[in-house]
Amino acid sequence: MEVIVANVDKITFDIETQLEEQVGAQILPFPGMDKSIAAVCTFYMRGNCSKSVSCPFRHVRGDRTVVCKHWLRGLCKKGDQCEFLHEYDMSKMPECYFYSRFNACHNKECPFLHINPDMKMKDCPWYDRGFCRHGPQCRNRHVRRVLCMNYFSGFCPDGSSCKFMQVWLQVDQRISRAEKIQATLCLTKWITIDWIMLFASSVVNRDTSQTDVPRASLPFLVPVTKTCFRDLFRKILFIP
Repeated sequence: MEVIVANVDKITFDIETQLEEQVGAQILPFPGMDKSIAAVCTFYMRGNCSKSVSCPFRHVRGDRTVVCKHWLRGLCKKGDQCEFLHEYDMSKMPECYFYSRFNACHNKECPFLHINPDMKMKDCPWYDRGFCRHGPQCRNRHVRRVLCMNYFSGFCPDGSSCKFMQVWLQVDQRISRAEKIQATLCLTKWITIDWIMLFASSVVNRDTSQTDVPRASLPFLVPVTKTCFRDLFRKILFIP
């Protein structure tokens, strides 16, 4: 069977002419082009790259701390102008939507971060100062800290690196040195902020039925007398 093939040597198409003349082609690299495999521009790191978006190298900013989730799928159109990081860094991956939304992710090889919801909660500033009126219903985290007895006595050698809580209390200048020493001797063991503020709040309320707080209800027990704490906090809180 004879096969007849038509001669197409004299036939031309418009697309061939456009390809030869590069009609509509942009200067490489064009804005939005993915340059993730290119090297980092050393001039941009020094702040003197004059090519801007036409530079063939990557312009990396230091404020990009989260990997672009669209770039991971090859769908980011912003290129170097993207406010997220175009680099596969496991420590800077975005948070997993399913784990953050439903507290569960069934993908064993999930590349995104699984952050414990408790770790995202901020410490309650009011609780750190001594009292939070929201109590257990507070949406912030209540972290029970131990008071630094060295700082409470007047000086802590560890300074800001101390692992215990350092609370500054404005003590009345009328308290004599002997009274300060007596109050310090009462604090023979570590006392939590919860213990102190619970006793202080009972003194501020001036409710005789609540002044003597039952020892079983205190968050931390110490072998000291309530009279010593009562006298101390009355002077600290300027209560006659």
